Amino acid sequence: MAEVRRAVVAQAEAGKDFPLFEKEGLGEISVLIYNKRLKSFSQKLRAEMTKAEKILWSKIRRKQVSNAQFYRQKPIGKYIADFYCPKLKIVIEIDGGHHYEDKNIVRDKLRNANFKQLGLTVLRFTNIDVVKNIDGVTQKISNQIK
Repeated sequence: MAEVRRAVVAQAEAGKDFPLFEKEGLGEISVLIYNKRLKSFSQKLRAEMTKAEKILWSKIRRKQVSNAQFYRQKPIGKYIADFYCPKLKIVIEIDGGHHYEDKNIVRDKLRNANFKQLGLTVLRFTNIDVVKNIDGVTQKISNQIK
């Protein structure tokens, strides 16, 4: 799984000059810009979710949290968000241990800044938070939505 993620990051970084494509969101009209070449990577990530992603997905899918519709492994710009709610413009990222390496801390800051430039709110949780305190995580998501 980590290899797939590294490949996605490398592809996204290499694709910064690739053309971006527009897609209309659901609900209010919004533009979601994404690198078309990330679509197959996002599909692979959906098929190979981590334990923490599976746990969180089981709690937020089908509008279980404050009636908000989330999508998983959603391409946005040159990145793939773990979870995304277009109506509320919320991105949820689940961070494993590799996110605490110096180079990945910098990447995550750039990623957050990119999402914020698009008007998105980013919520970050660690794998440990999700696995050991899923109720607390879903409560924080619900609080953000309200």
